[in-house]
Amino acid sequence: MAASLALCQVLKGIWRCPESVIAVWHPQRFMCLELSQCLSSALQMHIWLARPGEYTGPQWPIHQHNWSLLSYVICGSIENKLYTVRSCQSGFTHRIYIVAYYQGINRLRPTNKLTCCEEVRCEVIANGNYYELRPGTYHSVNVSEGKVAATLTVSRKVDNRSAKVLGPIEKGRILTSSRVRCQDNVVRHAVGLVLKRISNND
Repeated sequence: MAASLALCQVLKGIWRCPESVIAVWHPQRFMCLELSQCLSSALQMHIWLARPGEYTGPQWPIHQHNWSLLSYVICGSIENKLYTVRSCQSGFTHRIYIVAYYQGINRLRPTNKLTCCEEVRCEVIANGNYYELRPGTYHSVNVSEGKVAATLTVSRKVDNRSAKVLGPIEKGRILTSSRVRCQDNVVRHAVGLVLKRISNND
């Protein structure tokens, strides 16, 4: 209960002063609010909205992180799919792209590695529950169309491996895109929706 009250206080503070946080549209189709960050860890809030955001670049859903991830679902529910990605001689499904992110710019570099990707598990995490990912785990996250959901996420970098995303088999060029800053009124609206869902316990 105390943690929930503290979270609501943080959200109300952002609602009153949305310019106090850095909020961007993430390529994985959610609003990302930077709450705290240092060299090796970060605390973020991810909000999925019914309305479309100003996402740029390819939205390839299957990816892996170069950090550990612990997410607590604040409201709504999250569909988290896990995949096995392996080398194969034929029947390729994807090409691996290396992801670099610096000062608001995403850079996707195609590699020569073709892989076979297969879904191994799909889990639905409802509000009030956690899910955890180890570095190097391929996954995708989805929220039902027209629904609002949010997570509080702690990430910790554990080594110098590169983040990766699975793209089309055909080898393309290096892709760059920027993470568009969310307007203050949009941040206030999104946080207000999360507060409303928390108050309704959904």
